[in-house]
Order: sequence, then C-alpha cells, then structure tokens
Amino acid sequence: MIVLALIAAFLLGTLPTGLLVVRATRGIDLRRTGSGNIGATNVVRAAGWGWGIATLLFDALKGAAVPVFLAFGPAPASVSWQILAGLVAIAGNVFNPFLGFKGGKGVGTALGVTFAIAPMAALCGLLAFFVGFLPTRIVSVGSLSATAAFAVAAVWQYVRTEPRPYWLWLAFCVALPALVIVTHRANIRRLIAGTETRLTRQK
Repeated sequence: MIVLALIAAFLLGTLPTGLLVVRATRGIDLRRTGSGNIGATNVVRAAGWGWGIATLLFDALKGAAVPVFLAFGPAPASVSWQILAGLVAIAGNVFNPFLGFKGGKGVGTALGVTFAIAPMAALCGLLAFFVGFLPTRIVSVGSLSATAAFAVAAVWQYVRTEPRPYWLWLAFCVALPALVIVTHRANIRRLIAGTETRLTRQK
C-alpha cells in the first residue's frame, strides 16, 4: 500500500492544474503566456483571480490527499511515510516528466502537504505569505516569507513535542524551504535587481 501511495502521490503532483484550467477556459497554452509557469500566479494573469484561486486550492488538495490517506486510511502509516509521500507529490509538481521535467514551483502543492502534516506550522506560513504579499503585491515575496515562517514554526513545534531526534522531520523542515528557494531563484535575482513583477492580470 505504501508503494502504491507513493506512486499515487507522484502522479497527483504531476497533474498540471493551471495548464488544464487555462486551456479549458481561455484556449491558450499557459506556458506561452505571462511568466510561462503553470502555477496559480500565472493563471491569475491569464484567466483571472477566480481561476487562479481555484488552481491554488486544487494544487493544495493534490498535496494533502496522499498524506491524509496515509494518516487516516485502513492501515494508518507513520508520519515518516506521510512526509515522504508529501515530498514525492511536491517533486511531481516541480519536476513533471510529462512536461519535459518542467512544472510549477511547488508552492500550492507544498501548502497542502504542510497542512496535512503540520497544520499549525502551515498556518503560520500562510499568515506570513499575506504579510509578505499584501504590502508588495509580489507573490514571490509572500512565498519566500511563507516557507521561512513554516520552517521556523515546524522546528519549534518539533523541539517542543519530540523527546528524541527525528531526523526526517528536521530534513523536511530544511528540504521544503530549500526547494522553494531553488524554484524561485530567478525571482530572487529579480528581487535583488528590483525588477520583480507585481501580480496583475494581463488581459
């Protein structure tokens, strides 16, 4: 069951929600408009806020589905397997083999994974997103703020509740922010240069 769950997590992660939404609603290839990314931010630019939010929610559900199943299924799996399944789902989103190993930036899927595994830490990350995004209207600022806040909150939660070293949990707290930073490296360069774009709909 674990093996099947991991395969399901990866396949769910590869489902290109934004690409499908914009193709269905606007008849265009999301990879050829705006930033070219298939995530919710570019969906907002191409199809509006409603479809962008819907894309984000569906991506989050993809990330949460398998860890939740493993937690509450007929034979509940350990948190270690839930974490691994979540990371596999995020990897499927970012390194999509059906799109030439190019996908989204993993933020929406990571949101679902973190809420499934560590909801309080995920809530801290979500609040940090708005703190970073609302004053700037720059999604990458919100995303980077969210991942940093999640890592701090998750480590703090671990220190308070775990009586022994739990290396996979700590690795998760490091790997997730590291992956978000890697997928946002071009955004970080633009932020440093002062050329990062604010979120507006293109048409």
